[in-house]
Amino acid sequence: MDLIIGGAYQGKCTFAAEKYRLTAADICDLATDAPAPARCYVHLEALTRRGQAAEALPLLLAAEVVISREIGSGVVPIDAGERAWRERHGRLLRRLAQQAGRKRRSCVPGILRIDGGIEMKLTLLRHGETDGSRRDLYYGAADIPALPESLAALHENAAAYPRAARYYTSGLLRTEQTLAALYGDVPHVQLPGLREMDFGDFEMKSYQQLKDTPAYQAWIADVEHNPCPHGESAPQVLARNRAAMDRVLAAGEDAVCVIHGGVTAGLMMTWFGGGRYDYSVKPGTGFTVTFENGRPVSYIRVPE
Repeated sequence: MDLIIGGAYQGKCTFAAEKYRLTAADICDLATDAPAPARCYVHLEALTRRGQAAEALPLLLAAEVVISREIGSGVVPIDAGERAWRERHGRLLRRLAQQAGRKRRSCVPGILRIDGGIEMKLTLLRHGETDGSRRDLYYGAADIPALPESLAALHENAAAYPRAARYYTSGLLRTEQTLAALYGDVPHVQLPGLREMDFGDFEMKSYQQLKDTPAYQAWIADVEHNPCPHGESAPQVLARNRAAMDRVLAAGEDAVCVIHGGVTAGLMMTWFGGGRYDYSVKPGTGFTVTFENGRPVSYIRVPE
């Protein structure tokens, strides 16, 4: 079920009819008709005004698309009945939003606001724990696996992670394994541009091994700009990360990207400001970012 919300006369029904190829027989108008099995329900607000949401909920959840007019507008009505209606309507929308997009057959996001553009949820997840992260090594280009015990723990907690219409990895083994642990054998796209920094001569070495070397001291003098010997600099990594992410965002659908900690931090810094350590993530965790009209507007940490 997909959920479309917008103001009056914003083209919600026209949009749905085109995207879902609906005919008049596919649509139940809740403003004039009693709830009956249908592919699409319109005027959800009329149903909640009549107080019939509870009995109609199974039908709504089984539909392909539910359309609601925005009735809040940030104004609290003086009339108690009007306030109660808005409260009922908000509770129903929240319930529907929790299920929106989970059985999507269309190419549109699970929740779409006609009056505010498409709302897209992008989840960035760091891969599971590796021997490199456990030993505090610099590793990016090294194609090392995730630890079996980490993958097992992620699989056990898979229900806590967001689902999406599209899935991506960086193509490195640890991201492929993490995707499979959380989501099973889902179709996905590998985007090498989302790989972690190539640390060059520092790959698979620890701070203790490197700290007294001139090359390492030169690099850490400005890690946000200096390149690793025979490796990459942070600006180079961010440039290819952003180019790859442009492809994800251009699809316009909710997406999960199983990638790397440094990549995630760099993208979050670009979108929301702050420093790299403001967006540090443990293995198997990350952020869900909300985009509106292609712009990042908010984020939460996942899993919650």
